[in-house]
Amino acid sequence: MFGPTLFDQLLSDCPNSQVLFKAIDPSNCVSALESGDIDLAIGVFKALPESLVRTFLYRERHVCLFDNSVLQVKLPISLDDYLATPQMVITANRELTSAVDITLTDMNKKRKVVLGSNRFLTLRHMLMGRRLLCVMAELVGRSAPNSESVTICEAPIPIPDFDIKMITRRRDSLHPKQKWLTEHVTSSIQQKVEELMKA
Repeated sequence: MFGPTLFDQLLSDCPNSQVLFKAIDPSNCVSALESGDIDLAIGVFKALPESLVRTFLYRERHVCLFDNSVLQVKLPISLDDYLATPQMVITANRELTSAVDITLTDMNKKRKVVLGSNRFLTLRHMLMGRRLLCVMAELVGRSAPNSESVTICEAPIPIPDFDIKMITRRRDSLHPKQKWLTEHVTSSIQQKVEELMKA
């Protein structure tokens, strides 16, 4: 979602740089950082060792996405319509359940999950022309191409917001290259978030 913005900004400010975007599994993220395989990681991180530094980038919220030309539901989607619609989930760990299912269980309700993927845009594109819905991060939904053909609305159940952070190696935090990279990535992402939220 931030790749084009980061690429343009980094190459504009440092034309001789080379940029590599790499998908890292959350379970391998710490070792990839500590080994120097990557310079920074962006995402949702729970427990981290003291050797890494967290930088807050922005607060994200969950929303429902669906093709309302297919579902034809009144907005915002009701709990009954939500539960009656087959669902897709974002999964980093190959599980087809999430915090949403815990909330639903507490309400004595259950949803029907039919597809999981660790690729946000795959799920985003799967919505088109199908009787499906997906709960995902609002900015991912807003930033995808053809966002106007997908309906984005508040979920009918409480889903906690979450923080997107950048993590880097503590030992490199004062190195000029790492300071420059961290500052540029932080400002580029925060500017893009502001732009997306205004759209």
